[in-house]
Amino acid sequence: MSFWKKHVIEPALDAGIDEEIRSQLAVIAHEPSSAKAWFGLGSLYHVRGDKKKAMDCFLESIKIDEHFSAAHVAIGRLYAVDGNIGLAWKSARQAERLGDSSLCEQLSRYTKPPATAESSEPSVQK
Repeated sequence: MSFWKKHVIEPALDAGIDEEIRSQLAVIAHEPSSAKAWFGLGSLYHVRGDKKKAMDCFLESIKIDEHFSAAHVAIGRLYAVDGNIGLAWKSARQAERLGDSSLCEQLSRYTKPPATAESSEPSVQK
């Protein structure tokens, strides 16, 4: 790693992210039931590389607003990066039901969706 990247660029970027995290925490202190604020904080933690805190924030976001598709997409992406494709698809399908098919499209380029419970159950003839 070059001197400039290690000692100048990265610390400046980290300082900017830290400042934005503090700002987002202040928004949440004022509006703790804002799903968008929690999503924003999760996004900042994700950029920072803290997947655990990012996931916690995204989960809080959908706890507040279960119809917030962007949070479902973000959760699915974290699962995909961790190699948990089944849960990634579950989040992707939830986001798709809410109108955002972007993660389903991305996942389908690289993986096959797991069999759903409906497709594995025997059909009942009437």
